[in-house]
Amino acid sequence: MTGASAVRRLIPAAAAGTLFLVAATLWLVGARQAYTTLFWLMGFNAYRFPFLDTHAILSAVECYRRGIDVYVTNPCDVGGRLHVYAPAWLHLDLLPITTSWTGPIGLALDLTFIVSLTMLPPVRRPIDSVIMTFAAISPAVGYALERGNNDVLVFMFAILAGWLALRSSRLRRLGHAFAVLGAVLKFYPLTLLILAWRERWSRCVVIVVLSLAVAVACFLPDRVNLIRGLRLVPTGTVDSFGAGNIPAVFALNMHWPMWSRVLIEAALVGVMARWAFHWSYKLQPGLTRMCDAKQVFLTVGSILMVGCFLAGESNQYRAIHLLFVLPALLALAENANDRIAHMAVGLVLWAMWGSALRASQNRVDVYLWLTDQCVWWVLVSVLSALLLAQFRESMALKTLLIAVGGRRAGPIDVEIADDRRRNR
Repeated sequence: MTGASAVRRLIPAAAAGTLFLVAATLWLVGARQAYTTLFWLMGFNAYRFPFLDTHAILSAVECYRRGIDVYVTNPCDVGGRLHVYAPAWLHLDLLPITTSWTGPIGLALDLTFIVSLTMLPPVRRPIDSVIMTFAAISPAVGYALERGNNDVLVFMFAILAGWLALRSSRLRRLGHAFAVLGAVLKFYPLTLLILAWRERWSRCVVIVVLSLAVAVACFLPDRVNLIRGLRLVPTGTVDSFGAGNIPAVFALNMHWPMWSRVLIEAALVGVMARWAFHWSYKLQPGLTRMCDAKQVFLTVGSILMVGCFLAGESNQYRAIHLLFVLPALLALAENANDRIAHMAVGLVLWAMWGSALRASQNRVDVYLWLTDQCVWWVLVSVLSALLLAQFRESMALKTLLIAVGGRRAGPIDVEIADDRRRNR
């Protein structure tokens, strides 16, 4: 790696670190009004102490150790919030964890996240460095760090899974283990098993089946609490994104039965799939010329975002996973004729910075809200297109077609041979 590449890796992390340092300094010197104003300008209200979401998990663990059913009541939490996360978190009661650990754990979580940004693929052009830096100090990142949300931990599991996917066969298996661990804690990281498509089809099937079996084995003992927790997940938040948001609001305002939103959502997903299929062929040539690292992290960020969007409502801080896709999108955008890539970069920045625009409104602006939701629909369409294009070039699909069609030596066989030598 050249010195310039190293610098381009460090700049976004340094910018995020500077933002964190400014906020921490304001808090420590007692400038609470300035601290609150900083985050208000970013589009959200800071709580009266940092790392509120870290506190939520630690409070549930503390009360659970006392024998309290945290799915019914949680007096250890400052706001009395019930435990809405996976029951696996509660097994941390084996440690002497209390809410007094909130500060140290939240601090460690945020600092590790900032350092992990240096593991993202470096961009090439100065303007790309500016865009990456702009994303690294976005409201989405600031919100996640101020809350100490466990999506920050998911981000680090995902970056490790992506980094290990570029290593030897043994290390790649460790990457799949991080995907399963993330799923046990937060469900949606199970989608990271998509990285197995970089293996030959037989190994891909084995990895996915074994990983799913391990995940199910972890969920089964706590299946009752798992269901209880899922029922408590909040819905209907204004600053969320998800495929069901527009259909639900439309059905509500038109006084249609709520089942009609399923039909509306299905129609919108159908349109999205149509555009994704069309765009995938336009984007594929650029992907074939892209380095492995950018392709892997593009897969990681795309599958996390598509999965979250289709599965239900997600808070805006989950947009931190768009940091994974930006290096690849910026590489595609180097081609001046690639309008889809240029559009996608703009949509990513809107998704990560949109809350700052909403902060200037004293009320919920329906037009801004609708714009946000439409941005996510188009952005997820592009990310789905990128996944489709990558799937057509995946090792799993290519080796499966060879096995089914009995095709002999060719460029694909050379790739497989190279893969085998790399795994030795």
